[in-house]
Formats: sequence, C-alpha cells, structure tokens
Amino acid sequence: MIGNERLEKDLRRLQEISFSNLEDAHWMPPNTSSIKAELIGIRDAIWSLAKSYAAESLEDIKEWPNDAQLAFRSSLDLVVRFEQHKSKAVHELIAIKHAPRLLLAALISHRVHDDILANAFFFLDDGLREHLEAIEQSEQSERIEVLRSRRNGSDVLASIYKRAEKC
Repeated sequence: MIGNERLEKDLRRLQEISFSNLEDAHWMPPNTSSIKAELIGIRDAIWSLAKSYAAESLEDIKEWPNDAQLAFRSSLDLVVRFEQHKSKAVHELIAIKHAPRLLLAALISHRVHDDILANAFFFLDDGLREHLEAIEQSEQSERIEVLRSRRNGSDVLASIYKRAEKC
C-alpha cells in the first residue's frame, strides 16, 4: 500500500512538472484539496436535493398493490439491503424516521457514481449506444455498420484507463 501512495505522489509530481511548461493554467491538474472540496460540494448538493424533494412519509406504501410494492422494492435494491423478501420488505422503511430523504440521497448518489465518478470520461459520451438499437429497428439499418465501427471517445479513454489500472 505504501508503494502505491509513493507512486501516486511521484505521478502527481510528474504531472505538475509536465503541465508547468504550459502557458495556460487551464490545463493544470487540480490539487487534491480542490478535488475534495468539489466532492464535498456534490455531497451537499445531493443532501439539499433530498431534503427539498423527498416525500414527507412512506406511509402510503401500505395501500399500494403488491406489484407496485415489488416494483418500488426492486428500484431500491441497489441502495438498500432488505431483511424480508417480497413486497413486505418495503414496510421496514416506514419505521425509519427520515427514510424518504435517505433513500432519495442514496439513489441520487448511486446515479452520480455510475454516471460520473465511475466513468471518468463521461463528458465525451456522445450517446451513440442508446441510439444504436433504434437505428437497427429503422429503415436505416445499412448505416449501422458505419456507426458500430466508429468508436466513442468516452469508451476509448475508459478502456485505456482500465488497462492502466490493471498494470
């Protein structure tokens, strides 16, 4: 573990040296404290959204049909570990005082992680993957091979990053 920390420090120092020759400070990598401050800002924004938009209570869940309760439970499976099975498991949440806020914050956090933090190159994603299926179904299916051969910049950089992590 100590070797990794030393390697990270050396890498950061090399990055700073290589970027120090650039005239535009826009390309300088941010320091660790500013990154931590940004992450704290994201956390605070998530809590603010959760406080503002969460339901007051989950009492209404008791009156939902079983299939609606099961759908609600399955949407929470990524962020909640239920003790009971089936639809009755969501009744566990009713007893928790701030459950709506906690659940909303957890779902938003999970989405932020998957869409932004886990995909460092999210800003290069051109949305091609989402549209490929619709194009395949349309009359323009002959164009699909051209689109498939074109690599998404987000995918390319993410694959390079993942290969580098393995080394």
